[in-house]
Amino acid sequence: MGLHSVRPDYIRPLARRDSLMNLREHALAGQARWRLAEDERISGLPIDVHVQDGDVHVLGMVESDKQRKTIELLLNGICGVQQIVMDRLLIRER
Repeated sequence: MGLHSVRPDYIRPLARRDSLMNLREHALAGQARWRLAEDERISGLPIDVHVQDGDVHVLGMVESDKQRKTIELLLNGICGVQQIVMDRLLIRER
């Protein structure tokens, strides 16, 4: 069975599942960004998020460990978040 004999209907479900995962990840990232932007303790800080497989990766810089914990608390409240990865979120040295 060569490559040309693969039926397209076998490929579509996988592509559809990948598209749904991308939509979910974009939705989670949007919710995370909105929550961070709406919170006066965090808004204005150079922070971004990326989502992969339900894990929210937080990148950027905060002023204190308290702000870092606030971010974690805000993001934990989003339905669908599997894990919060903050290894690229730095605390600014004074």
